[in-house]
Parts: sequence; structure tokens; C-alpha cells
Amino acid sequence: MRIKKIKENEYIRTGDIWVRNFTKNNAKPISINSLCEHDRELLIQNEMTNVQRPDVYSIEEKKFEFPFVVLISDGYEFEMKQHILSHLPKDVAVFAVNRSLAKWELLTEDLRPDLRRSINFYIANNPYPECMSYLTKSNNYYPSCVASTRVNPEFLNKYHGNKFLYNPTSEKRYSGNINEGIYGNIDDYRNPICAGLCLASQMKVRRLLLFCCDDSFEDERQGAEQLENGLWQYPQHNVSHQIIDANLYWLTTQKDYPIRAGSCSSGKTYVNAPYIPPDKVTDFFTS
Repeated sequence: MRIKKIKENEYIRTGDIWVRNFTKNNAKPISINSLCEHDRELLIQNEMTNVQRPDVYSIEEKKFEFPFVVLISDGYEFEMKQHILSHLPKDVAVFAVNRSLAKWELLTEDLRPDLRRSINFYIANNPYPECMSYLTKSNNYYPSCVASTRVNPEFLNKYHGNKFLYNPTSEKRYSGNINEGIYGNIDDYRNPICAGLCLASQMKVRRLLLFCCDDSFEDERQGAEQLENGLWQYPQHNVSHQIIDANLYWLTTQKDYPIRAGSCSSGKTYVNAPYIPPDKVTDFFTS
């Protein structure tokens, strides 16, 4: 593991990306990567459009604290496994990303009231029109959305719930807005799971579980690689996996207070979030 220190900041090298220690609240948030160089114009335009919207709030306007968080995506068998979340204690907050909102079935009328479950935050930071495919299709459920200022503006146009904006951490060649509020800038690496980890940290999380946060599938496909569990995954997802794992390292090794992280996901194993089998998910938050 290679760690670099620049002034008050620390960074872990993972592949070609430096992952900043986002838990150091006294450090000025600066990313030393240039992730957005090829589409900087698009991001600037998105940001200019979104910050002028009259129907959005800054995430800084409210203070949230969630000591227990399950961060969900729509990975392998999410439609089948999501019922597990019905049995979580009510004080466990649900942060959703990617297409998990469009596939959410825990508010249907055929469920017993005690098994219904709402989403606390839907987190979005995709700047491209692809973001539109994340919207719910089968119902009109729109939980509060926490979106990057650089998210696709049309997504916010179509999102009918409460909308909060956060400012991503500045990069070497694109500064964006510097935020010195409650939560500060969010290190998101254009990845909603990373944004969720950083937000959870700022919201005083003590125990965090990744749930179906993978991009694996059963059938062999051209260019895919086989995982240890027999499923398959495209190699390009290794980059995001490494970035997420590096963020988990900073989350679980920071010294202010102990944080326990786990993962009930079917992709590669996270070094800094031990695997939690589906039948132990509830125990993760109660034991």
C-alpha cells in the first residue's frame, strides 16, 4: 500500500487513482487526480445549471446523523435479496444508488406494514443522460435525493422528490465550489457508492454495510473474467472496486471513533469490508 502525504492531506494509490483520506475534517479537500479532463465542459455546464435551480437545497442546510447505514445498489440478485432489508432494525438508514430505486419493491401494498421499508436517501452523481435510466418506472416513489452539483440536469428535472445538492471535491484541473459547511466537499470519484461512503462518514456512521454493491453476473460473456465465487465481471469494474476499497480503508482506520464495515455483495471481496452472508445481515447491525 502506497500512502502519500501533501500538507494536511493523505492519499492512497490504487491503480492510477489517488484516494484521499476524507475523514480528516481539518484538511482542505483537494483531489490530486484529473478524472474529468476529457469532459470538463459538460461538468461545468451541468454545475452551472444545477446550482441555479429554485427547487433544490444544499445538503448543508440540514444536519443528518445516521449511526447505522446500509448502502444498496442493484447488483447480483438484488430483486430477490432486497427482502432481507425488511428485517433490519428501524434505526438503520438506507442509502440507495444506481438502479436500486427503480427496482425497489419494499413499499408494495401486498407487504405487511411491518415489512415495508423506505429509502432515506437516493444518491446520484452520473453527469450523462444514462442517469435517466435510474429513475423509478413502476411507481411514483421518490425518496429524498442527494445529488452532485455535476449530475445530469435532466435527471433533476424528472426527479419529483426533495432534492439536495453536494459539492464534489475539487480536482487538480477543475476546482468547482469549495464547501466549508457541515459536510464539506464530498470525495465521490464520479461513483455514487464512494459518495455514499463519504456522506455516511460525515453523518457520523458507526456501522455500515454494502448490499448488492457489485456488477457481477452468472453467464460467461466475451471479455469477462471469472471471480472466486464462480460469477463473472468485466475487468473495468476492478478500478471502481479498488477505489471503493480504498475509501473503506480510510473509513475503518480513522482514529476519532471506531467504524465497522461489511459487505453482502457478490463481486470481488473487499479487503476493508469483510463479507457478510445474507442470513447474517440483521446480526451485523444488532450484535
